[in-house]
Amino acid sequence: MHFGIDDGTIARIASHFGDTFAQGLPARLAAYAKQWRLSDFAHIDYYSVNCIFTCSTAQYGDAVLKIGEPSPETLTEYAMLQAYAKRGFCRALAEDAANGALLIERIAPGTQLRAEPDTDKRLAAFCGLWQNLHIPANGHSYPTRADWMHSAAQDAAAHPEYPALSLHMEKALPIFEALRLAYPRQMLLHGDLHHDNILLSKNGYTIIDPKGVIGDPVFDIPRFLINELDNDLSEACMHRLVYMITELAKRLHIPETDLRRLVYIETVMCESWSANGGIPALADLDFAERLMNGGL
Repeated sequence: MHFGIDDGTIARIASHFGDTFAQGLPARLAAYAKQWRLSDFAHIDYYSVNCIFTCSTAQYGDAVLKIGEPSPETLTEYAMLQAYAKRGFCRALAEDAANGALLIERIAPGTQLRAEPDTDKRLAAFCGLWQNLHIPANGHSYPTRADWMHSAAQDAAAHPEYPALSLHMEKALPIFEALRLAYPRQMLLHGDLHHDNILLSKNGYTIIDPKGVIGDPVFDIPRFLINELDNDLSEACMHRLVYMITELAKRLHIPETDLRRLVYIETVMCESWSANGGIPALADLDFAERLMNGGL
C-alpha cells in the first residue's frame, strides 16, 4: 500500500524523529491500515510531536492518523478527547496510545482561525468556545499548571547562558503564584488553545490537539493572545493586542491587568521550554513584559 511517503519524505521524517522511527514507519502504517481499515493515506508535511497523515476509514470516513513515540502526552490527549466528546472538540475514533498512535476525526474544511482576517470575528470565535468549554477532570492523571510552571523554571535555571531568561522567570514566578491564588478553580484545560488548534468545520469552529492540564480556565486564554504575534513585534501588533485584551476583559469579565500578566507568564514559560532545543526569543519576553506594563 502507498502511504504518501517517498524517499524525500522519509529523509525529512528521519531528520526530525530519527532513523529508527522513520525506517519503522511504513510497517506501523501497514499495521494500522489493517487494524483500523484505513486507506488513501496522505502525509502532512508538518513536524512537531507526531507524524501526521490524513486517511479514509471504512467506518468513520475521513480521519487523521497521528503517530509518534510512545509518551504520556499521547495518553493524556486521548483521555481529554474522550472527556470532551461532543463539547466542541474533534472526536477520537481509535487509539493505540501506548504505542503513540491516535486516529481522530478530520475537520472539514479545516481552515485555521488565523485565516479569519477580522480581529473582532477571531475574538468572537475564541470567546464563544472558551465560555462553554471547561469541565472537571475525569479519572486520568493530568499535570497541573503549577507542574508546567515549575518545570519551565527548572529549564530556565538549567541554561545560565541566557541570564535574561532567568531574570524574567524570577519576575514571572510570583506573578503566577498570585494568579493561581486569585483563580483557584481546578478544571480540565486544553493547554494550547490558539488559532492553529481552532479549525472551521461545517458546523462552526472545532478544537483539536489538546495537551490536557489542570487549572483555572483563565490559563486557557494567553496562548490565543500570544499566537496573535506570529513573529510580529511591531507597534501595530502591540496596539492590536491591547485592543484585544480590552475586548476580552469586557466579554469574559476578567480584569485587563490579569490578562496582561497571564500573557507575560505564558511567554516566559514557553521560552524557558524553548531553551532546551534552541535559542529562546528574548525579544518576545521583553515585548510581553512591556505589554504587561501597559504596552503603549
